[in-house]
Amino acid sequence: MNDAPRYTTRVPAGRPVVVEPDIRRIARRYGRRLAVGIAMMALWIALAAIGLTTGAFDVDTPTLIAWLLGAVVVIIGVVLVIQRWRAESRGPLLVADDQGVWLRMGGTIKVRGLFLPWDTVEKVELVEYRRAAVLCVRSELGEATVRQKSDDLLMEVRRRRRWCDSSFAVHAWFTRAQLPDVLGRLHSLGGDRVQAQ
Repeated sequence: MNDAPRYTTRVPAGRPVVVEPDIRRIARRYGRRLAVGIAMMALWIALAAIGLTTGAFDVDTPTLIAWLLGAVVVIIGVVLVIQRWRAESRGPLLVADDQGVWLRMGGTIKVRGLFLPWDTVEKVELVEYRRAAVLCVRSELGEATVRQKSDDLLMEVRRRRRWCDSSFAVHAWFTRAQLPDVLGRLHSLGGDRVQAQ
């Protein structure tokens, strides 16, 4: 069973290749979304306070229900943004050693990774997506594992497949690591299956 791709929640430590997320870039990305959500909540609270103090809440039931549902949607949106921010900031994006490659898969509820033994990896290469480098790992057995149990990973998997037609990718937008250097270090571990530049 050790030679098959498998999900893991633990990040192996002390490996020769570790690609960490760019915490500042992730903070900028989700900070803007969070600011919009908080501004919408503040506006809703201000309008509710004005309505209560002026007695303007003498409205019909459907309008009141729509008002409350709008508030619930905004609160859920803010919670999801905070959860995604937390999930994308935790742990390395990629870890590799002579046994294989561990890639963080993301997820909203819990962060998981998938370990791909080198025997299950067909190809590792750099591709370009929107003028930025993407380190793409191709593994048919890994893809089969993701298809069996993708549940809360569906959004993350779809995003990665847009980058390079693979569920296993690290985009330069999300890390400060130089991906060509990472590819060279992976070549020393994975051999000819890694397309060194």
